[in-house]
Amino acid sequence: MHIRPPAVEIDALDIGERIKYSVCTLVTQHDQYQEMLDSFRAGGFTPSNSEFLYVDNSQANKYDSYSAINRFLHLARGDYIILCHQDIRLHSDKLEVLDRRINELDALDPRWAVLGNAGGMYPGGLAIRITDPSGNNIHKGNLPVRVVSLDENFIVVRRSRNLSVSHDLKGFHFYGTDLCVIAGILGYTCYVVDFHLWHIGGESQQKKSRDQAFRSDYHPSRRRFIEKYRRAFAPRWIQNTGTVIFVSGSRVMNYIANRKVFQSVIRRREKKNPVADMDSRRRHQLPAPLPLNVSCTPRKFTLNWQAVKNLTHVQLGTFLALLIVAVMPNFGLKYAASPALPAAMLALLGGWLVWKQRVAMFAAPSTRHLTIVFLLLLVPVLISIPTSYDMRGSSFVAMALVVYYFSGLALVRVLRGDAERAWLAKWILFILVFWIVDSLIQYIFKADLFGIPIADDFRVLGPFKASLRQPLLISLLLPVALWVSLRKGALLALIFFTAAGFIATLSSVRMVLVMLGIVAAGLYIKVPSRRFKIPATLLACAIVLAAIGLTPAMKERMNRIAELHDSKFETLDTVLSTRATIWETASYMLIARPLTGVGAGAFAKAYNDHATRPNDSYRGDAMKVHHAHQVYFAMAAETGWPGLIGLIFAIGLCVKWYREAPLEKSNQAWPYALGLVVYFFPINTQPPLYHGNWLFPVILLLFATMLAALDGEPSTKDTGMPKQL
Repeated sequence: MHIRPPAVEIDALDIGERIKYSVCTLVTQHDQYQEMLDSFRAGGFTPSNSEFLYVDNSQANKYDSYSAINRFLHLARGDYIILCHQDIRLHSDKLEVLDRRINELDALDPRWAVLGNAGGMYPGGLAIRITDPSGNNIHKGNLPVRVVSLDENFIVVRRSRNLSVSHDLKGFHFYGTDLCVIAGILGYTCYVVDFHLWHIGGESQQKKSRDQAFRSDYHPSRRRFIEKYRRAFAPRWIQNTGTVIFVSGSRVMNYIANRKVFQSVIRRREKKNPVADMDSRRRHQLPAPLPLNVSCTPRKFTLNWQAVKNLTHVQLGTFLALLIVAVMPNFGLKYAASPALPAAMLALLGGWLVWKQRVAMFAAPSTRHLTIVFLLLLVPVLISIPTSYDMRGSSFVAMALVVYYFSGLALVRVLRGDAERAWLAKWILFILVFWIVDSLIQYIFKADLFGIPIADDFRVLGPFKASLRQPLLISLLLPVALWVSLRKGALLALIFFTAAGFIATLSSVRMVLVMLGIVAAGLYIKVPSRRFKIPATLLACAIVLAAIGLTPAMKERMNRIAELHDSKFETLDTVLSTRATIWETASYMLIARPLTGVGAGAFAKAYNDHATRPNDSYRGDAMKVHHAHQVYFAMAAETGWPGLIGLIFAIGLCVKWYREAPLEKSNQAWPYALGLVVYFFPINTQPPLYHGNWLFPVILLLFATMLAALDGEPSTKDTGMPKQL
């Protein structure tokens, strides 16, 4: 005879005997735990209303906090599960106070799931009711108050909410925060209430010795927590059997991606919803839809959904970083694109990342290092504004620094991965190769691919019409391109260096020779083969010297150096193309205004008031000098000693961060660090940081990429970049 299995209506199910409170603790010291038990029992927690559960970690860690909490939440019989430390003692508040606080929360917010005595409301906002080593009878916040995290010393979980902590996290920290985040995702709320207890905390010297490993787990737990929720909160496409939806933390992205017009691009043309009517498909013998990464026919457009999912802010930011370099040439146009445009777009991306991922961002050392350096630059600029010769211009410099700071935040965030930096470096190599080929064509045929003729004094400037930016940019970016070419061997790197040096020298800019020398020295140090180094160096020097002889303007400038027969100021000034006069005037600006300078970006307007030599050709309005032609003189003249010291201190910090990084990461940061050395090498002339809107984005790109590499994430696949030399 067939017997039907019994069935029970869910509301009539007997769930067994319940108790009001389950007090659950991880125990490492039984004497501490016993004192806690005595305190609770004296406070009204008796066997008639409470059970006491513990995990014995006194000999070894049987369970970490996450696994232990999940067992407590699963096995405890109490309607309210108390998760607490072994070193808490009930103070003036007893069982009846906790009952009253729970009843108050039931009336205030029936959706509450977790409460505690300390937690965080927002960045910088804490709610606390406790006595601990930091103070007696601490009361912060208008309690009860809703919070987003709770301190783990005392937490009460409402059993009916069926909560748990993450199964993919481990350790002894942040499980209270994790519990609150999960409760929020499930639609519940968390509160700090006015329940006063005593948390012994760090008072026990024996406990300090016993829990050394416990404390050392804090920062690894923090990193694991951040990484877990970075993955969990990432934007994503979701396909169910009825529709496709896009979810993210942005209302704008959600609105656009879930519109019919947008989704019609990614749906198949055969049906808007190809799997909605399964019965109809079977009746008409329609074929099952192909996998999303399979193309039907060459004529039909099918989008790989994995590719759509991966169109994230990282790819957008990496592309904008490349645009900083790609839009540098003017291609002979009167109104060409500026690298400030992609930098501004990166600033918008950086602002969005700060809003959405501020905790994860500022947890990264690269973000903190970037912030320190920008503060060292920004504060002297702000100090210089009130007494500036050009308050409007100096204010603009300060605002530009703030914008570039957000650009840097985006860069250090999106370029942390080896794969992203490898992609960027390869395209920088491609761009430099294009510039070099275009310049060779200009040199040979007297006009380049865009019809830009060679300069009247036979300078080769490539697609940079009437601009000397190309040789400087080649020198700054050459280490990055060499880093890519070294993947194919040292010989290819030498050939590329020689071609780049030849073209850069044809521009007749003497400072490029020093910059190329620095790049050559860096390459010389990094290339391991000694037999290869000496002939390669001699060959590169010979080709560069040949380029000097082929350029009349460069040849004339080098002849000036040969004519240096005494140490008089006038002779030195002639050899340096009047740079000595400019630097002397810059030093007078520093002497006149040692604390503020003449104002960031106000060098030209302050020049006449500080020039002292009667034969100075830059005095008056006949010929203008726009900047000091040297980064350190410019910084000192425009922002005083604070600006100069801040710049030198920032450089020292960068050297420190580079030297302290692991070898693998410092190797990845090497090309970008070498590019910065090329620019900041003191015995040279170069455009200052605060002049124009083309140089600073490139310096920022090198600096941010260096920081990202020092704090980067290794790629799981071959990036095509050398790990070491």
